[in-house]
Amino acid sequence: MSINSEPGDVQREPGDFKNTGSAPRQIEQLLSSAHEAQTGGRGRLAIHLYCAAFEMSVEQIGKPTGATIDGLRKAWLLACEQGDRQSAETIFNDLLPYNTQQQ
Repeated sequence: MSINSEPGDVQREPGDFKNTGSAPRQIEQLLSSAHEAQTGGRGRLAIHLYCAAFEMSVEQIGKPTGATIDGLRKAWLLACEQGDRQSAETIFNDLLPYNTQQQ
């Protein structure tokens, strides 16, 4: 407990979002950071951030949101553009349940 904390305050480790109600906000922040990384020419970072948002959505909410699925599709395209076959294959497999027949 820090000097400024109140009795009963729960101290959390960075990244510990379980049951805090902040998961949707954290997911939105990850997606926003991924977009900034992508537009800033840092594709590899964007891939990781999009994937992290997807994984957090599944873990914390129980299913991916439409925004995290879209983010994962962007991550797949970036991995393909960068020639990162291993990441592209992993992401593709994660996307399979959410793809339409045309995709």
